[in-house]
Amino acid sequence: MKINRQAKSVNSNNDESGSALVITLCILVLVALLAASAVTMSQLSLMNSRTLAERTTSSYLAESALSSVIWAIMQDRSKFTNRALGELKYEELEEERFMADGTMHQFEDENSSVSYSIADAVSGIDASATSLQNSLMATCFDDKEKQQKLMETVDLITDYTDTDDFVRLKGMEKVDYESVGLSPLPRNDKLQYREELLLIPGIEEFVNIDEYGRLSFFNLVSPTGMPKLPATPGLFGSSIQTIASRCNFKKDDSEKVAAALDAWKKNKTPLTESLDPSLLGALKSRFSMNESGFYTIIIKASSAPGLPARTLIASLKIDSKIPEKGLAYLEYLLY
Repeated sequence: MKINRQAKSVNSNNDESGSALVITLCILVLVALLAASAVTMSQLSLMNSRTLAERTTSSYLAESALSSVIWAIMQDRSKFTNRALGELKYEELEEERFMADGTMHQFEDENSSVSYSIADAVSGIDASATSLQNSLMATCFDDKEKQQKLMETVDLITDYTDTDDFVRLKGMEKVDYESVGLSPLPRNDKLQYREELLLIPGIEEFVNIDEYGRLSFFNLVSPTGMPKLPATPGLFGSSIQTIASRCNFKKDDSEKVAAALDAWKKNKTPLTESLDPSLLGALKSRFSMNESGFYTIIIKASSAPGLPARTLIASLKIDSKIPEKGLAYLEYLLY
């Protein structure tokens, strides 16, 4: 009996040791997992902090570049009173020009990378129902179904911006917007910004949204108290859609114009050398070949070459000197 008791004691001790070993191993695995999780979270936090720092640096760099570009435009305007676009032969100039012709400028060093373009802010049509109808009808002149949809969209825009509660044939007023969950629309007043048109059902079928999410087919809406943009858009800031609709160009003519504008921006080839006189005449009859004085500056800046860039878009009126009240922006977007 004494021997059996000793055997049972030994077996019990072995069982307890095995259980303790398993528990210890589990604890060690748990500690390892927690340690690995802590290291991973630390690395993610470091990467997020680094990304945030790089984005912040890039945004400061973009804002700094914007100030430099504005000063460069002011200096260019004070030196050169001739603001005609598409005609100058840059190879004959001894210094860089800063004009609203869409030319891409770029500079890069070991600490930063910045590229920017300058275009005329007057580059679209007025965001009113009449202008929309007249400008877009040319793009669907051979599509009767699309013409009908366009007329319906014009009714929607008219109801959205007028001050009465009368519903056009295909329009919508307050009750209609409430029924589709778009209360408290419509505005029943003039537009405060052009992208507001995206709230109108069906508008995206007729106008393109640019790569920055803007309705650049339309001109910017000047805030109250600021100068209004001229009615005639500038050629070099306008999209091909705007050019085709205003000039009633077919696809072949639109492609020729696009190629000519691209040749100017890249090689400064005058439009007189790249376009047929009839096409150039049509463009001059519907677009301004001179700067309006309102500029849209698009800047892409990164804190170092190869890193993701931030984009800053600013539209404002620029003269040869800063006005007493300072610069006022029609648009200021930072992506």
